[in-house]
Amino acid sequence: MRPGGITDEERPVTADEEALFAPLQPEIEAEVGKSMDGPIQSLVPQTYKSQVVAGVNYFVKYRVNESGVYYHARIYRDLEKQVHLVRISGPKTDADPIEYF
Repeated sequence: MRPGGITDEERPVTADEEALFAPLQPEIEAEVGKSMDGPIQSLVPQTYKSQVVAGVNYFVKYRVNESGVYYHARIYRDLEKQVHLVRISGPKTDADPIEYF
């Protein structure tokens, strides 16, 4: 990882990250739902990269339903450990790498 850059490798989301991202699930579903044709049955975080700033940026790849459609979410955890949805990018495929956005 370059200083100030995002990590090079995508990491699998563990239970710790799932718990960190969980409070934002309704907000992420609402944003993703704006560009989906049908209802969201499941929205599951798969992998992520991170960036240390004044806090931490998480760039998370979410699988939507079982359709092969993915969205990337940028989530910011501030120094008080509060999480905020910054931006959604997609639709994407599983092959699309997580990049800074």
